[in-house]
Amino acid sequence: MPKRMKNMTNFPDNEQSKPSNCQESELLGSYCLDYLISDPEELARFMGLSGYTPQTLRDSVDTTELQTALLNYFVSNEAALLAMCANAGIPTARLMRCWGLTNAHI
Repeated sequence: MPKRMKNMTNFPDNEQSKPSNCQESELLGSYCLDYLISDPEELARFMGLSGYTPQTLRDSVDTTELQTALLNYFVSNEAALLAMCANAGIPTARLMRCWGLTNAHI
């Protein structure tokens, strides 16, 4: 398990146990990034669309900007969203809810 995921807790998907939006975005962003790292073609697609270079991606790990970019990428790419959620064992509705809260200002 990657170092950045070591101390993270899986949060149950119910109303009473929901973490704050910031924690949820951080956790889901880590799942998204881990999925991309495991799939070089998908990572290249994300980087091409988002404008990240290998260096700027490394420099942006654990930032709100990268977490938002990752959530936006997966929400706009249904195949990647479904695969990532299946691999991480999380409901797609959980990621969509977090994305919606993150983008509530739009």
